[in-house]
Amino acid sequence: MYTAELSHVVAQHNLKFHRYADECQIYVSTLVNAVHRATDRFSCGLEDVEVWMTASRLRLNASKMQVMWLGSRHNLDRVTVSEVQVLT
Repeated sequence: MYTAELSHVVAQHNLKFHRYADECQIYVSTLVNAVHRATDRFSCGLEDVEVWMTASRLRLNASKMQVMWLGSRHNLDRVTVSEVQVLT
């Protein structure tokens, strides 16, 4: 598949992803006390994905981009990150 190299870009930032026919989901799993480091790692990884996509003549669709937090109510109440930088 033409996006096979994308897995290497994502893995360099210790992120995970799922590929679908016309999209991919990039995600990170972390403990609450490491959420700021994980958010930084996610942002840097996404920047590298954008660089790779541009070099591969592909484009991120910013209108479909979403960032969401998943977890128990108790843990989500402890997350202090209010904003995630997804692209520069």
